[in-house]
Amino acid sequence: MMAGKVTEFAKKRFEEGNKDVAQYLAQVKAQVAQDLQKKSAAATEKKSQATQKTTVNAKNLVNNKQTSKQ
Repeated sequence: MMAGKVTEFAKKRFEEGNKDVAQYLAQVKAQVAQDLQKKSAAATEKKSQATQKTTVNAKNLVNNKQTSKQ
């Protein structure tokens, strides 16, 4: 659940009878933080994979140049 959907979600929850605002807001904050953490971890993983691929390509290029010199 991202922050933009909180208002709509909150409206539904309070219409359903959840009146404990402090507890509810704490749950929403925790969920948003968890979603952002997952998104950040996915972005970090993607960067790591791109870096590894670039490193392999660079090593292959060096090996190909050394092979062609021989």
